[in-house]
Amino acid sequence: MISKQVFMSTAMQAIACMAGTAAFAQQSFTMQGRMAREQQGMVHLVYYTGEGRQVQDSAQVKDGEFIFKGRLGGPGFAQIALDREQQMFYLEEAAYMVKSDAGIGTARITGGQEQANFENLKALHQPIDEQMRSLMQMAQRYKPGDSAMQQLRERAKPLERRNNAVDSVFIANHPDSYLAWDLWQKRMRGVEELAVLEPGFLHFSERIRHSAAGEQLAAFIVKAKKLNTGQSASGFILKDTLGRQVALSGLKGKYVLVCFRQKNVMDAEAQKISVARMKRLFGGQGLYVLAAMAEDNPGYAGAAQCLLVGPDGKIAATRLKLDNELPYKIGKFIKPGAAGGEGDVYVGGEMVKYPKVDWIQGTPVTAFEKDKIYVVELWATWCKPCVAAMPHLNQLSQKFAGKITFVGQDVMEDDKEKVQSFVKQKGDGLTYRIAYGGGRGSDFDNKWIRPAGVMGIPQTFIIQNNKLVWQTHPDRLKEAILQLLIDKKFTIEAAEVLAEKN
Repeated sequence: MISKQVFMSTAMQAIACMAGTAAFAQQSFTMQGRMAREQQGMVHLVYYTGEGRQVQDSAQVKDGEFIFKGRLGGPGFAQIALDREQQMFYLEEAAYMVKSDAGIGTARITGGQEQANFENLKALHQPIDEQMRSLMQMAQRYKPGDSAMQQLRERAKPLERRNNAVDSVFIANHPDSYLAWDLWQKRMRGVEELAVLEPGFLHFSERIRHSAAGEQLAAFIVKAKKLNTGQSASGFILKDTLGRQVALSGLKGKYVLVCFRQKNVMDAEAQKISVARMKRLFGGQGLYVLAAMAEDNPGYAGAAQCLLVGPDGKIAATRLKLDNELPYKIGKFIKPGAAGGEGDVYVGGEMVKYPKVDWIQGTPVTAFEKDKIYVVELWATWCKPCVAAMPHLNQLSQKFAGKITFVGQDVMEDDKEKVQSFVKQKGDGLTYRIAYGGGRGSDFDNKWIRPAGVMGIPQTFIIQNNKLVWQTHPDRLKEAILQLLIDKKFTIEAAEVLAEKN
């Protein structure tokens, strides 16, 4: 989607990321403004240099005219503002003209091929964005959990798909465009699968691939290929917590799980619990867990990741997340030698007893019965995404009544009366079982939230045959996925595919 709202919040971040490397030669630009003669004051321009440094320039507007001259590291988004009005545009080495009979928000900005591409693309998005704005105005009448709000969200989805389709066509038809490259980079943020990244990267021209961000991504692809499954694991030597040297080459004949962690991150405690769990479940089965701790890496923003090295010294699995699905994935190679204890919550682990909670609505669940399916949703009254997901969950609970037990588990708050009042106000909009778990130190907190490493809500847990089979976001829970459970055909891989479908 290329609407004004989206670019105001994301475009400057995108160019900041792109300008983080300094492969671009410095480029010059000029910008002249010709506004209504009554326009006076200071006009502000924000852009980035090739070193990733933000430039905030300003110029005096006199009788509606102003001028900027500057140097930038490479093409990218910029923003110009005057008297609380602002506009995004695409800045490159060119002479720009800003013309308007009114304010800066309605000015026509020309100069450079990429700016022309940007204006053409905005024109294609305009009719879709107008419909989206209309839905947003309607949404202001409702609260996040209202059924009408859910209907508006459903009406917005086809519009979002149309906007994405417009961008896809533009990217496909403009392999030599920096604007197309920026749109593609935004889509790929967080994506590390080479089967997706490399073909998309090779689609662009040599000029784009040899830009700052292009060479950075090319280097990443080269390194990532060395971590593909089947490749020989690179040798390394690390010191353990006792100062002893541990060499990967000395662990041949064992499965070695190498986990890359970092101190002082929000989920550090959850990572610690996950590492300890892996040692307990698989340590007696020939798995050596090697947690490599980064002492000081302030630029690191990704989740902790692991790779599994096989007994032959080759990579058996890569880009594994240090989360609750890790035992399930390692279990494909090694059978666990120990079972999880009470309150040990992970995918593939047993779930028998329900923690002690106060049931606000519906028949209490004290234990997970064999041959039954449960959907347990963690939520709180203060969590807007949780409330927004309730209509969807309510519809699913009604459709699968008698086949699947739905539980709305309130967590992370201490006011039981507030929760009771909230549920009562929802009425027919919240008909499944509701339980109050309490805040920190509660039985639910100690036996579910902390062991599962829950750092945020909403989160959905699916239990079948006394085992946790999947942990996901409620928006990804679809009828087809629940039908897989009923048909006893559920796998995480199949669920992930269905969850990504529009």
